[in-house]
Amino acid sequence: MKHIRKRPRLDRLKTEIRARKHSFSKWIYIAAVTTLIIWFLDMFFGEYVYFKAEGLITQEQHIIATHYATSIEELYVEVGGKIEEGQIV
Repeated sequence: MKHIRKRPRLDRLKTEIRARKHSFSKWIYIAAVTTLIIWFLDMFFGEYVYFKAEGLITQEQHIIATHYATSIEELYVEVGGKIEEGQIV
């Protein structure tokens, strides 16, 4: 019986330098896994790495004062009364 195609002998295989394929899917997978790991680390250990100041508001201090000293002789406002804009107090 004669073979149609001769099989190459295993002891005589040539060592070939194969061309490298640029697979973008490998880099997308590595980026996705890295992003997931960073997100988990931030979620569980982020408060130990950087400071969070939630609700802390700082602003400049404003002072409201009169230009001259006065004394109040009469006050036309009662406790619980409503005061509107422009009303003389």
